[in-house]
Amino acid sequence: MMAIAIAFSSCTKDGATGPQGATGANGTNGSANVSSNFVVAYFALQSNGSYLSTISVPALTSSNYLNSNVSVYFTLSGYQIAMPCSSVYSNGDALDYGISSNGNITIFYNEGSTNYALSSLAVEVVVIPEYAIEAHPHTNWNDYSQVKAIINSEAK
Repeated sequence: MMAIAIAFSSCTKDGATGPQGATGANGTNGSANVSSNFVVAYFALQSNGSYLSTISVPALTSSNYLNSNVSVYFTLSGYQIAMPCSSVYSNGDALDYGISSNGNITIFYNEGSTNYALSSLAVEVVVIPEYAIEAHPHTNWNDYSQVKAIINSEAK
């Protein structure tokens, strides 16, 4: 036991400290490169009674769409609400979205048993790269206030 203690206590550093390493993928201030796009989605009535809107998201590319988290929020009565969600305008309706490899997001609105015709909707699409998710492991990406705090910290 004494030999182990002597071996560890006799270790010393020889030589000068090496040069500073390169800045990593998160940037100089820990930036996560989370992008946010505000758009108005215009909907078209489909033959099955649902509504569709396709929007282009420049930050979403064929190389990152599989490894990024994409969150879509819409504004209702001054609040940002994460999709997918249901009973938005009436009981039984639903809003959801799908992501394609060409950088588009398609938003679906199913009016359920009501006759609410959705013509347009203000949405915010947030693209969160995989390394940003790792850099912020305790973030609830469905909580707009937490996501907005990260976006705002990057803007500084």
